[in-house]
Amino acid sequence: MAITSKGRAGVGAAAETADRRPIDAWIPWFFVIFFAVVLAADGTLGYFAFSSWTGIGDENRNHYEKGLAYNAELSQVEAQVAAGIRGRLDFRPVAAPGGAGRPVAADEGAKTGVWLELALTNPDGTPLLGAEVQVRALRPTSGGHDTAFVLPALGEGRYGAAVAFSLPGVWDLVVTAEAGATRFRIDKRVMVPDGRS
Repeated sequence: MAITSKGRAGVGAAAETADRRPIDAWIPWFFVIFFAVVLAADGTLGYFAFSSWTGIGDENRNHYEKGLAYNAELSQVEAQVAAGIRGRLDFRPVAAPGGAGRPVAADEGAKTGVWLELALTNPDGTPLLGAEVQVRALRPTSGGHDTAFVLPALGEGRYGAAVAFSLPGVWDLVVTAEAGATRFRIDKRVMVPDGRS
């Protein structure tokens, strides 16, 4: 009896089917399940990333325009150095209630705030009088909390107030003082303490 090639193929297929385990049929589904889990995890992480992102503060926007104005910023710094005005910014915790960014009297209550004081001197060491001091407090970690306020004159070239911030943590202060044609700017990153501690 002769075995044809068709018969050999039939014997091989029957042997292969007999060697196949029941789990082998699930192997393609394992790939499908694996990628379904990966897509579900990616979707969950993407949802939480976009729904919990608070945005960035106003100071961190308009990078293109700031880049175009960079040379003007450099010339302002050079003019400040040439003017010889010196400034020292003091920042320390005090009891200060009230609205965010509102200068308040230190004895108004128990909420922790900060005492913010800028001392300005002329090149000859005399106090710089009659300046208008503006402060922009910028929250670098989240949007919607930036504020601005004015520091009143305390005398002898000192300008300051107790200030309550809306949130504890890191803040960037941009303090500018103008007295006539003289302009002074100082930037400082500060840590506002938590009023509960």
